[in-house]
Formats: sequence, C-alpha cells, structure tokens
Amino acid sequence: MSSSPFSPPPPDLLSAFNERWQARNVVAHRCQPPPWWAPGTVASGELHYQYQRYLPVVDYLRELEGLLASSLPHPLWVPSAVRRPEQWASLAALWDDLPEAFGGRLTWSVDDLWPLACALADLEPYGSRAGRYPEQRELLGKLQLAPGDLILDHGCGTGQGSWEIAGWLSEAGRPLTLLGITREPLEAWMAREQRLPHHPKLPPDRIFPPPPTGLRCSFVAGDIRTFALTAPARLVVCNGLIGGPALHAEAELEGLLQRLTDSLGDGGWLLVGDRFHGGWDASRARFRELALQRFAIVGEAGRSLLLRLDRPNSR
Repeated sequence: MSSSPFSPPPPDLLSAFNERWQARNVVAHRCQPPPWWAPGTVASGELHYQYQRYLPVVDYLRELEGLLASSLPHPLWVPSAVRRPEQWASLAALWDDLPEAFGGRLTWSVDDLWPLACALADLEPYGSRAGRYPEQRELLGKLQLAPGDLILDHGCGTGQGSWEIAGWLSEAGRPLTLLGITREPLEAWMAREQRLPHHPKLPPDRIFPPPPTGLRCSFVAGDIRTFALTAPARLVVCNGLIGGPALHAEAELEGLLQRLTDSLGDGGWLLVGDRFHGGWDASRARFRELALQRFAIVGEAGRSLLLRLDRPNSR
C-alpha cells in the first residue's frame, strides 16, 4: 500500500480560502433566516435560491479547484465534478452528493482536503460497488481465456466491480492481466490501493473484494472515447456506462463500437451490463442493434450481455 499523492497546500492559500468563505457564511446567516440545509433535507427551490444568492456554488467550486490543484500531483487530478458546478442547483445539492461528514461545510483543515478530494471524485450517487452484476459470473464462465490474456474494464470507478471480476476469472487458475480504466485519476488511485479515504470505515456495499491470486490487476485514468491500447484485449467489460447518461448519442455509440472493435483481438469478447432506469431503454436498445452488426451474442442474463466479435462483419 502506497502513501497518498496528496501534499498540503500553501498555508496562506488555505487560510485565505477559509476566511473568505467563513465571512460569506456569516453574512448569509445574518441575512437569511432558517431553515438551512441539514442531512436528509429535501431542498426547496427557495432554499436553492438563497444559497445561490449568498454562497454561489460556481464561486465556491472555482476557488476550491485552485486549492485542490495546489495539493494534488497535477491539475488533472482535481475531480472533474469540481469543474462542472452547473450540475448542482446550489451548495445544498452538492452536499447531498457527499458523505454526511462533509455536508454543510464550507471550510477545511489540511487533514480534510485529501478525503474531500476523494469524495468529490467518487460522488455518493455514482460510487462503485461489488455485487451489482452477479449474473456476470456465469457469463464469464463461458469464456476460454488463455494465460497472458488482457481484460479491460472500462468505467471501473473505484474498482470494486473490477476486483470482483478478477476474483471470478482467477478461479480458472490462469495467469491473466486485468486493466481497469476510469476517467478520474483519484478513482484509479483508490481502485489500485483498495482505499476510500472519504470513508474511513467502509460501508458494507463499498467493501473491496480480496485481491485474487494469479491475476495481475492495475488501474489507470483514461476515457473510453480516446483510450489507446498497445496490445489487443481478449475481453472488454463495460458496466454502467453504455446507453446511459454518459454515452447514449448515436454518433457516440457508433464511435465507441469502432474503438471496441479496434481494441479486441480476433474473436474477442465484450461484456456489458447496466442498472439504468426505463428512461434509457431506447438508447440501450439502439446500442444493441448497432452492436449486433459487429458482434454475435454468446450469452445473456439479467441486464448483462456477452458478445463475441464477428470480425468479417465488423468492417
């Protein structure tokens, strides 16, 4: 287990940040009577308005981005959510997406910043979990993988699902390599280290499966739309990504399928699964139609589909 990549920000930068936001909070509480945000609060439009009036989420995250950038190995390590404040109606909505220990807070100590950065990279509504796709164990049992084969897990998040798949594959006793890919460098670090600094005591549904024997796992930051391999993969796993909010436009799906085709060796497999609500059924169905122009169905169970690349029809 390695030490964290975090380094303390310059003391004057942190103190100036805290002083500014403490002062703005005092003004906000003086000018706007309760109620204020509290855990479990269902924020009304009026509550969002008051927070935006006195404590705008855009201003807060812009300043927080600079603070975190001074503490992480590279500005790209700053969670992408920090650069997309428009996804939250106000700070109240942001706090709803963080662990309870961070809710309602505007100022931070040095020791707070590392777990805060990890919480912003691993927002509560989207956090990775093992056990989401139990049906995939049976589907993976259909594969004839050879020693040295490469398995890619695109959109692996903090890696619990990747480690679960690695455990299933290791049961065959073949030395394989699994590479998990996620857009957030902090998520890749958490997956590799099997640590969630923003959850000192892991919730039961966030526990990491034990590392398997005989199977090498590594994790890197990358985007499924642009990630390039130096060698073909034998299996690509893509759970909770295709046909949902992140990837659903037809042009995106067609481009993705071309990239997946290029990533796989002859006869390679693609395993996809999701837990999207019914509002995404049309885009999920369209992906299936497009995929079957290149792939053949090997098996299907629950919300998971195992496909094999049909190279002659993939051109």
